[in-house]
Amino acid sequence: MHIEMSPDVLNMAAKISSYIDNNFVESDFFTIGNIAHEGFSKFRNFIEEVQSSASVKNNTISLSFVTEQYRLFDTVMWYGSNFGDDIAELESLHDDICDVREEMDLIAG
Repeated sequence: MHIEMSPDVLNMAAKISSYIDNNFVESDFFTIGNIAHEGFSKFRNFIEEVQSSASVKNNTISLSFVTEQYRLFDTVMWYGSNFGDDIAELESLHDDICDVREEMDLIAG
């Protein structure tokens, strides 16, 4: 699945993923995302690798997700929109995360 997003959206996904990966059991993400911690860490690394290789000049980042990666991306953004206002590291991004989730829902139709 090919997705295009702004660097800001990728940054939000990286921050949410970092929080989840560092607080995997406390976040209960394994019950939501149905994934083991090791598998989630691989997803986080993928997001961070794309983020570090993205050109600062680009307004849009193109990502090719396999189905499982897209499902995790969607769940990570859902997690951020539902719980980000209760997490100090994500609180300042919460409104933007919610806006992105609304757009994702509109696109998914």
